[in-house]
Amino acid sequence: MEISESNLYSVEKVNLEESGLQAKYPSEPVMIFESTNPLDLGQMSALAFIEWVIENPKGVISLPTGKTPEFMIRWLSHYKRYGYPGHDSKLCAFPNTSELTFVQMDDFFPESHNSFYRYIKQFYQPLLEIPDERIMTIPTEEYSHLFASSQESFLSLREKSADTLTALQQQLKSALEEMDDKCHQYEERIKSLGGIGCAFYGIGPDGHIAFNMQDCKCNVTHITELNYPSAATAACDLGGIQNARNKLAWTIGTDTISYALKTNPKSRAFLCAAGQKKADVIAHTLSSHVSSHYPASCLHGLPGARYYLTHSAATQIESRKAVRLLAYEKGMLPDSVIDEIVCHIALQHHTEILNITSEQLNSTLSGSALLKRIANPLTTVLTSVHNRILSKLSLPPSGKVIEENGPHHDDIMLSHGTLLKEMRNMDNTYHVSYGTSGFTAVSNEYLFSLLETVDMKFIEESADRIFAESKYPLMDVFKQAFINKQADEMARIEKELMLFSLKKVYNLTSIKEVFEQLQIVSDYLHAAPPGAKDNEEVQLFKGTIRELEAERMWHLRGVPLEHIQHMRLSFYKGDLFNPQPSETDILAFGDHIDNIRPDILTVTFDPEGSGPDTHFKNLQAFTEGIRMYSERWLEEGYNPTIWCYRNVWFKFTAAETSLIMPTTRSDMLENHEIFMKCFSSQARAEFPDPDHDGPFTEKCIILQEQQLQDIKTLLGASVIEEHTSVKFRNASGLVYIQQHSLEEYLATVGATIKTRIVQ
Repeated sequence: MEISESNLYSVEKVNLEESGLQAKYPSEPVMIFESTNPLDLGQMSALAFIEWVIENPKGVISLPTGKTPEFMIRWLSHYKRYGYPGHDSKLCAFPNTSELTFVQMDDFFPESHNSFYRYIKQFYQPLLEIPDERIMTIPTEEYSHLFASSQESFLSLREKSADTLTALQQQLKSALEEMDDKCHQYEERIKSLGGIGCAFYGIGPDGHIAFNMQDCKCNVTHITELNYPSAATAACDLGGIQNARNKLAWTIGTDTISYALKTNPKSRAFLCAAGQKKADVIAHTLSSHVSSHYPASCLHGLPGARYYLTHSAATQIESRKAVRLLAYEKGMLPDSVIDEIVCHIALQHHTEILNITSEQLNSTLSGSALLKRIANPLTTVLTSVHNRILSKLSLPPSGKVIEENGPHHDDIMLSHGTLLKEMRNMDNTYHVSYGTSGFTAVSNEYLFSLLETVDMKFIEESADRIFAESKYPLMDVFKQAFINKQADEMARIEKELMLFSLKKVYNLTSIKEVFEQLQIVSDYLHAAPPGAKDNEEVQLFKGTIRELEAERMWHLRGVPLEHIQHMRLSFYKGDLFNPQPSETDILAFGDHIDNIRPDILTVTFDPEGSGPDTHFKNLQAFTEGIRMYSERWLEEGYNPTIWCYRNVWFKFTAAETSLIMPTTRSDMLENHEIFMKCFSSQARAEFPDPDHDGPFTEKCIILQEQQLQDIKTLLGASVIEEHTSVKFRNASGLVYIQQHSLEEYLATVGATIKTRIVQ
């Protein structure tokens, strides 16, 4: 694939000039353009789209849904309103987009409340002013009454003989056959238009593009069934995994995606990905030949195709890792870069750091580049890496004031919760703050199941505790029930705490009012479409349930309830696109920390785009909050230690971490038990990790066990098994923490984190 200046858009030329990178290196099957962050990625995408529309004002487009295009949509809205102040005169005015034809690329089947068609009507149609008759879709509302359950695999009905089916199954089979015909007609209509001239795609956790599932053999528009990673990703749209599991969807095929790219040199397809969470699937897709195992590989080798990535999403692309290494002068590689490459190759070859050979390094482009840039003998370099990793083995601190912060109420537990028991026993004083109320994680099904077990008799028997001024007595009873393993008693207290919250949220003063409000909320939940945004009162009610879950956990750990602050930051609204943190959010963090002056501050540190977006927004507010106070703090001699932690959504590598602390099997199991008993709304993992089908604490145990095995591989098992500390010798898992002083944090992490707003 040859690259010429005429094949690049203005924004792409500027990107290459500013980055110093090439559009395509020899081993890469497609052009790649990198941006610093999701905001810049959205800007580049918007400008590329505008350039294509200017050249193809009556063209055929397909744009993505979900969170992927958030900043692209914001930038398009900005340019439509204010114009483009850049140097390219043809971009100064926003083009007429009303004559474009919009092809919907996929959707759930049948349509849901959060269907992608509604997304298109809400976000794209008003922005681009495309009339209804020029928006192509496959209507599926007529089938909603048939495919009510997502728990059955409906596609198998196609292969069954009609005389073996029930009357309902025959209807379902007929409906699927009708949809097959509609998909065929849709495919033919797209091809009659010359294919999709300009499309932007995201990429799923398994490498899917549109809804083309991994290893699917159908290459044209078709009905498919979501695999688990895709269902887990869609759970938020559908109100929980129970609605998403085995969910059907329709999608254009990989041949549909590539059709215009193979026949029309003006056609463009952009695969956009942000965040380090996407780095592995991007790298695997790029290293694959065109294969259904990595559906996005259908773009490879096509001149009009390109990947638009954030730097973090491109971190595992071998060719680009090598280029960045070779940009350093010989002997000037930072230790962190050397450690990352060496540890990665050691784990890849299952060998100790000290035993790595030059042949193993030369097996990858980045390892080969490393050998060209180190000045010392390889054995000396490997010894230094070994010693740096070894120096990170640490024991938890004692006698400290610790301020734990989490964006959601289970984030701390899912990171270093296995250390909390020991750290509470080491004369540490705990304060806790939560950025959001976490209401979106309380599914309607969970809350309804809780409400339907409460009747008037239960309310009457529990009235004294429900209408008490303090929840402390209920917390004490729960703690005793947990110690005594009284499951029924814990379930009863959970319901009473729920009613305690109901009373407070709705200002109820009598048993009758509680019962009536209970019925009102139950009716609301029963009628609400799966995945629909709740009204403010229900949001508040769900949020208090999450807050009480966290309070139960900390009460078991002996932390006073008055040491727990629920900040309810304003950016958390339950919208698809949440706003940036406000000045009020930032001040809330700064004031809270200034009042406590802890020795250690903890904060969730997920790279942007690598976990729930609330994680990063919480990190932004935290960082700006301490930045506001930092000058005065340092003048007064206050320089707290900051612990950056990660959990099930993303993990540190051994090279990235600063502290490696041991945890035992009993502590991991106890952490899991506390999670299951305190965080009941999360026990069924309604909004799960695409990599694990089950409760988050199960994934937490797997990660910490794997981290122990990784360190044994890197350093040699004897380093752990013969360690001077019995805590390491008895370890069943390891916890990774990245530690900074205040100044270090602001100079490194803080330098890359800003609140960003596109008007």
